[in-house]
Amino acid sequence: MSKKFVAVAMTRDEAKIWANGVDAHLQPHKVHARVEGLQHNVHTAETHSGHNKEHQQPEFYERIASHLKDANEILLISSGKGKASSAAHFKDYLEHKHADMAKKIVDVLDADFQHETEGQILARARHWLDAHKKMV
Repeated sequence: MSKKFVAVAMTRDEAKIWANGVDAHLQPHKVHARVEGLQHNVHTAETHSGHNKEHQQPEFYERIASHLKDANEILLISSGKGKASSAAHFKDYLEHKHADMAKKIVDVLDADFQHETEGQILARARHWLDAHKKMV
């Protein structure tokens, strides 16, 4: 039986999920976060940058998780490190709400979504997968 490998590239507002492999011709399923309300702060650029938006984060995470149920291995990719990593926040959520699913996370990679194309991010997932197949 082959393992089902799923790659998830995520930001605070969107997740791109390759649930059927990481071949170059495959398109991801996209999940967008619902955003409610804006709080205006005239002293900062928050209104324009989107940092002040209130997410329905548990709903967003549950919608992503619904696409990962059949996965044997999950690779998370996001831009940002530490507290700025959307993938790290999602992983923490899964560890608390879906521990069995969290155990399937094989790695969390950092990417530069502003300067990398979707194809380059997918190539990063293929490279990770190829490197780890050789280790087995």
